[in-house]
Amino acid sequence: IGLMASRSKRTRMIAALREEGIDEGALSRVHSPIGLDIGAETPAELAVSIVAEMIQVRAGRSA
Repeated sequence: IGLMASRSKRTRMIAALREEGIDEGALSRVHSPIGLDIGAETPAELAVSIVAEMIQVRAGRSA
């Protein structure tokens, strides 16, 4: 799961999911902020950065 959120919002969301009983293993797979840091500014560039990260994860490579 990819999450586009600030650090504080991510922290709150993860805490809420924990309270709901979501497994820690599942929570550890949340990617936030989503996308590779390529200096994206436009929606199209953000989409490219997100797809690039998906390919990276699928290939088993780290950032």
